[in-house]
Amino acid sequence: MYGVLHHIATHRLPIRAGWIHLPHLPAVAAQLDNLGAPSMSAETATTGVRAALQAAVTHDTDINQPIRSRWQI
Repeated sequence: MYGVLHHIATHRLPIRAGWIHLPHLPAVAAQLDNLGAPSMSAETATTGVRAALQAAVTHDTDINQPIRSRWQI
């Protein structure tokens, strides 16, 4: 992903790109090696990805301001 973003920026391409990170499915998170890992159902993940894609095609520009979040570092 970073390579793609670098290529777009270096060549000043009019392309938007992004990454959607999805947590494990519950069955995967329940495996011994993954205990404690975040999980999300396939249905919830599908709903989220559809909403993200719909937002991307509906709005032709991105906002350019930080979003305050308790998770932001």
